Amino acid sequence: MSTNEEATMEFEIDLHDDNLTVIRKQIELLRRQVRETGDPEAQEQLAVAHHNYGVLRVQELAQYEKAVLTSLEDVENALVAYGKEQVCRRALAQAVDGNRLAVELTNERYPRAWWIS
Repeated sequence: MSTNEEATMEFEIDLHDDNLTVIRKQIELLRRQVRETGDPEAQEQLAVAHHNYGVLRVQELAQYEKAVLTSLEDVENALVAYGKEQVCRRALAQAVDGNRLAVELTNERYPRAWWIS
């Protein structure tokens, strides 16, 4: 059995591991293999694993940034909607005040209406 096959056999993946964790485990295993054997194929695989780790890390950071920006957009939209609701609430409160004043003035001007006996 070659050293590469032995390394592959030692490389266990937990089904709950994310991609970065899997690549980190692979890198550790390949580093050990390179230290112990100096295998050029393992060195090449290590370089590829480092590259893949970097690419995956950039992708995950981009996804995180997108999630943060989407969340900020949601907050901004909620604040705008809240501001519009506050304007509407103030307008309704003014309408209620105006209607109350109209009722008071009507009651003062017509204390006993002819339709009430």
